[in-house]
Amino acid sequence: MAEGAAMDGAAGREGRPAEEHEETHKGYQPIGEIRACGGLDKLVGPTAGARPASLARMHLDPALDKQLSAAVGVALGTWYNLEAMAVFCLKDTVALPGFTRYFRGRAGQEYREARSIMDYVSQRGGAVQFKEIAPPPNSFNHEEKGDALFLMEYALALEKVQNDKYVQLFRAAGGSGDPGVQAFVQVRLLGPRAAIIQRTAQCVAQLRRLGKGAGVFVFNAQLLAEQPREESLGNEAEDQDWSLPGSGACKRAKSGVAQG
Repeated sequence: MAEGAAMDGAAGREGRPAEEHEETHKGYQPIGEIRACGGLDKLVGPTAGARPASLARMHLDPALDKQLSAAVGVALGTWYNLEAMAVFCLKDTVALPGFTRYFRGRAGQEYREARSIMDYVSQRGGAVQFKEIAPPPNSFNHEEKGDALFLMEYALALEKVQNDKYVQLFRAAGGSGDPGVQAFVQVRLLGPRAAIIQRTAQCVAQLRRLGKGAGVFVFNAQLLAEQPREESLGNEAEDQDWSLPGSGACKRAKSGVAQG
């Protein structure tokens, strides 16, 4: 009753009934559309009673919600393996610090990617479901190919499998009629993936030509020079919330523009 009275009061002007108001002003009628969708209780849930699962959720298919959670697991699984590969290259019997820096930088990208998927699920009113991730191998020794080539081939395989999972998610979003998920997957996940796969494929091709000899150490030095040093999974700028006007990243960016 209170809901209907409030809406009728908002709709009427100068004492006219809501129906007359809507009839006189053709075009988009917000109040009428809210009623057509079932009213406030239908759209945002009742005020009293148990807390709803989400107030923001709209048009997110439950099956697609689960697939987004699975994509989080895929990104974290790749991150876990890349961290293991980076640590393996630090061993004194392997001694490939350039590879360590390369894989650690890639691991940071995967960690941030997983976090962006979790943030998007929350924005859509979904619920991230965490599941166990299988541990990576403890060793990446390969007598025939050599450690360096095997590591890069393994990284390329991981990235291709991950790309296939994201393509499946994109197609599922299309089947569910969810353009929001499709846009997110295309821009945030599949877009950067092409460049990552190409870079790793180039590394594999170069290492295959170099073999297992001294060329590997030249390649390692090249990776060491190319990769920026990362002390943590993400640098400060990428960890900041750029959407908040008062955030440190936003202030520094504005300051830099002003000085320039």
